[in-house]
Amino acid sequence: MDRVQRKNLRMEGYDYSTVGYYFVTVVTVGRRELFGRVVGGRFLPNDAGAMVGRCINDLETRFKGLEVLNSAVMPNHDMPYCSIITDSAYLKLCGSLRLLLRVYTVRVWKLAVGVNTT
Repeated sequence: MDRVQRKNLRMEGYDYSTVGYYFVTVVTVGRRELFGRVVGGRFLPNDAGAMVGRCINDLETRFKGLEVLNSAVMPNHDMPYCSIITDSAYLKLCGSLRLLLRVYTVRVWKLAVGVNTT
């Protein structure tokens, strides 16, 4: 099976473990609406959508030096707006926001197995 080539949106040479604000969008594979649906202009999360919200809220606890300022869960994506609030040796050790988000997406995926997405 061929892997889809994605465009790299990261700035070349930028250190994503530095103090700053980061707006992140994590999209489901194939943009499938796995986290709920919009009815009458309002998002209604299903079990998986509620679980994603809990995982976003848990980011600050799991990663010292990271603050979630705001977030949104939509039917086919979620958007944590994060701030790295300290020049944390822990974040340097983790290798940057990219690795933290990889850990987050794997955690969401593992928790989502068997969760109601209808």
